Parts: sequence; structure tokens; C-alpha cells
Amino acid sequence: MIELEIDTYTGCVKVLDALGIYDVGTPIDYNVLIGQMEGGFLQGIGFASIETMVYDRNGYIRNNNFSDYLIPTTLDVPNLRVLLHDSEYSEGPFGAKGAGELPLIGAPAAYLAAVEQALGGTRLNHVPFTAEDVVAVLAKEGKANA
Repeated sequence: MIELEIDTYTGCVKVLDALGIYDVGTPIDYNVLIGQMEGGFLQGIGFASIETMVYDRNGYIRNNNFSDYLIPTTLDVPNLRVLLHDSEYSEGPFGAKGAGELPLIGAPAAYLAAVEQALGGTRLNHVPFTAEDVVAVLAKEGKANA
């Protein structure tokens, strides 16, 4: 679940609240698992919102360092919460399930769904969906600078 607000003048999206609930089987190391879930969830939000790769006409990546390739930080999602669904998994070690990429999977879809709703139901079909993309949708629908 992602709750956000959109500045209709700049197109900037501010994530107000984010909640992820994950079925991990039986947690073996709770603190490490929470860190993994938070990190992956934030990574998924970044993938959906700001992590744009720019290519030249030969296919070379032009923004290949962190001065011009944006990634999210904890300041971008101040209220990121994760909950674990603890249910023993008989096929895993000590009842655990894999949790490596789990938090990344749903975040982009949740982010895009929240942006769609904030833009009045406009169907969106790509990520990352940047501030520039938001402004383009608002301009197309005659809602820019509202």
C-alpha cells in the first residue's frame, strides 16, 4: 500500500505512507529480515518513480554514476513500514521461506496504482513514472497547474 500526493505544478510525487506485508514463513533473524524488507520495498519505489536510465543512440548508458542516476533514500519515504506474516513453511529450513527479492515485486505496482488514483484514474503503463511523466499526463488532461 502506498499513499502519496502529487504537486500538480511540478509533477513531483511525495510518498506519505508505505506499508508492505510479507509472508516469510518463520523469521529466523527478525532484524535482518525487517531490514531486507524495508530495503527492497524502498528499492521498488525508486524503480517505479525516479530510477531512469538514459541511453545514447549507440545504447551506452549516459547517467552511469550516482551524481546523475537518482536512487531513493529514507528521506524520500519517511513513513515506510513492513509487517511480517509468520506462518511455518514445511518445505523450508526451520520453517522459513526465501525473502531476497520478495519486497521489490509489489512496490512498483502499488506505486503506479497510487499515482493512477491520484491522477483521477488515468491508466499508466510504464515505470519509472517520473515527475516529467506526471506533468505530461496533467497537461494532456488539461489539469496542469491546478
